[in-house]
Amino acid sequence: MSEQQIAELFALESARKGLHLTIDLIDEVITDETGLRISFSTDRFRREHLLQGLDDIGITLQYEHKIVEYEKMYRIV
Repeated sequence: MSEQQIAELFALESARKGLHLTIDLIDEVITDETGLRISFSTDRFRREHLLQGLDDIGITLQYEHKIVEYEKMYRIV
C-alpha cells in the first residue's frame, strides 16, 4: 500500500473511532461498510503461504522429509 493509502486509513480510524475493515487477501482489496475500497498487492510467495496458514516454521516443515534424509546421510541424528 502507498503511504497515502495508509494515511487515509489512519485518518478514517481517527474520525470514526472503530473502523471495521475487511481484508480480502485473494482479491487483494480492503473494504468497509461505507464503500471504502483500497487495492493492494502482496508478494505471490508470501500471499500463497498466508492463504495456506503457513509461517516460516510451517514452510520449513514442508521439507521435513528432506531434512531427515540429509541428517541420516550425514549421521546427524
